[in-house]
Amino acid sequence: MALTAGGVAGQIIKHCMKLKGHEYCHAKYIDKGITITASDGTVREIYVNERLVPGETLRVVISDPRDAFVDKKVEPVAGDLDILYEDEDLIIVNKPSGLVVHPCHGHYYDTVANIIAYYYEQQGLDIICRSIGRLDRETSGALLFAKNKVAAGRLSNMREIGTSGRTYHAIAEGWLENDSDTIDKPIEQVPGVKLLRRTCESPAGQNAVTHYRVLGRSKLGDIPVSLVEAKIDTGRTHQIRVHMQSLGHPLIGDTLYGDRDKAGGFERALLHAASLECLQPFTNNKISIKAPYPRDFEQAMTYFL
Repeated sequence: MALTAGGVAGQIIKHCMKLKGHEYCHAKYIDKGITITASDGTVREIYVNERLVPGETLRVVISDPRDAFVDKKVEPVAGDLDILYEDEDLIIVNKPSGLVVHPCHGHYYDTVANIIAYYYEQQGLDIICRSIGRLDRETSGALLFAKNKVAAGRLSNMREIGTSGRTYHAIAEGWLENDSDTIDKPIEQVPGVKLLRRTCESPAGQNAVTHYRVLGRSKLGDIPVSLVEAKIDTGRTHQIRVHMQSLGHPLIGDTLYGDRDKAGGFERALLHAASLECLQPFTNNKISIKAPYPRDFEQAMTYFL
């Protein structure tokens, strides 16, 4: 962190970097965990009670003790990684459709997390990444990972209070009557079917809110379709897909909630996280990233030109 005035390192860490003791204590016990860089470029380790002078830069390494995360070790696996943005604390990638975010049953080595682990392994970096808001397997687009535990906590809090989030683009069957609206319908798992969700009135349902606006209306062959922009206040499984289906406008290509005969030749629900906004967890600088459309969504967009 660059400084314009002198100060005690520990106080700068606490009041400028806003790190709590437990968040940076591990740095005191690792090689070059807390260092300053002088104006002539020389780097030296320091104690937190040392005083800096104008022109010096303070650096604190935030890392996770490896032994605390043995069970969370993700196997590095080579793969294509479309990086949209990266800094010391976070990385944003453009996830392709068909790829699971984290290892789970049946997907232990073919996930975004595996590929990111390999990416850092090749650089000799021991980084544990945590996703901040996941995407369904079928959904493509901007996906955010925190590169340390402190950043993960701050980014997760931003997501909860609404200072960060994604904007989705979707192509829905039919022409929506309203140009914009809010869908406020709880969602629950379909009894006996683990994968499926539905809207409900039951108090057991999870609160779910989706805001949408129509960007365009066209036809996919003989099928009327709408290009929709959506933002969600909550992150429920299949939320946008279920909410659009509840209006009678399932997403094109969605064989779970739509009509297979109206898929238009597309093999997945046409839903893409087109952009992502958040604040850098330590500087509070605004980060705004756009995720280019994958080939299938780009093809569908030609119907709206």
